[in-house]
Amino acid sequence: SGTGVGNMVGGGLALNGALSQKVHGSAGTFNVTIDIFKSITQAITTEPRSIGSGHVIVFQFSQPVTQPGTATAVDTLDANIGNVASVSAQGNNVFVALTGIPDKSRVKVTLSNVNGVAGSYPVSLGFLVGDVTNNRVVNAGDIAAIKARTNATLGSTNFRFDVNANGTITTQDVSMVKARAGVSLP
Repeated sequence: SGTGVGNMVGGGLALNGALSQKVHGSAGTFNVTIDIFKSITQAITTEPRSIGSGHVIVFQFSQPVTQPGTATAVDTLDANIGNVASVSAQGNNVFVALTGIPDKSRVKVTLSNVNGVAGSYPVSLGFLVGDVTNNRVVNAGDIAAIKARTNATLGSTNFRFDVNANGTITTQDVSMVKARAGVSLP
């Protein structure tokens, strides 16, 4: 007899996944899945879309998040990079809004003290505008991939090719990538 107590959030909280989220004009919001098991010096996931208006990194947890904690963004030398504009929680997700991240950057975004529990959850990704093939260099493969999709309706299978994130895949995207040929993620 007595009053039962539910499973307390905290000790069992696990990071299940992470996404880089960006709005593509009226076409909607699309996510690049981040490999959460790669460190900042490894072959990390690249975010190929224009950095201009910022990105949201979505941390997906195993349990509801009531306190999102704090976030930092650092480069390969552990120096602060860009700005963490906001941190918020909804359901099992924590949303970290980043602005001012330079192109050609490796970034580790770390959440700490989620739900008031000591601990941290780092995810690493690269920002390389135009690397739609995710090989950490902008090359002829990226140009050909975008050309093949020019004027296609934007959706969940081709949003990476809308490099300027305006909601359509056009010759502007092709031109942006052509101008960046040879640029790589350090």
